[in-house]
Amino acid sequence: MSSRISFLFTITVWLIFFVPFFISLNDFNYLLIKFSPVLQAVLSWHSDRFIVDITGIYGIDSINGFSIWWSMFILAIYFSIVVIIGIKVVKNIEIFERD
Repeated sequence: MSSRISFLFTITVWLIFFVPFFISLNDFNYLLIKFSPVLQAVLSWHSDRFIVDITGIYGIDSINGFSIWWSMFILAIYFSIVVIIGIKVVKNIEIFERD
């Protein structure tokens, strides 16, 4: 039980101190884009320098604070949630024998 509490404490401290560096919520209009797993693949919206150099030629605007690292972080969280739910579902499945 104490290992679970220390794990939750560590995760909480990490979330409080580390995650805000990834999240820049200066513009709430782009909040849905930053958290949508489907829109993480739209590279032209990312504000990383190597992408902005290419997309700037075509006049495509980027979203401030929307970086590749943020996309990887969000996709890792969503993937972890799907895996955890999948494991729980598979453990609860009853297999019936067919005749």
